[in-house]
Amino acid sequence: MRRVRPHVARMLERLPETGAIVTDAAYGVVAWNPLAQALLGGGTTNLARRRFLGQGRMYESSSAEEFGHIVVARSPAARTLHRLARQAA
Repeated sequence: MRRVRPHVARMLERLPETGAIVTDAAYGVVAWNPLAQALLGGGTTNLARRRFLGQGRMYESSSAEEFGHIVVARSPAARTLHRLARQAA
């Protein structure tokens, strides 16, 4: 994980009963709180890779489906996401 600004780290600490994740533009996890880490378990820390390649724990829900649509909708210029899509094909 990368370092986040102190106020972001404090926000994550203040949400112990909610899984909270901070990502970069390519959906790589930058920081997470202990509950989010426990829920996601091992595997890749890129949420798009988890969604499309099935790496790590996945929880099927309408929000997972919606997340997939959001990733695809906003990815035209993102090289990392294009690489993920090619790997999934």
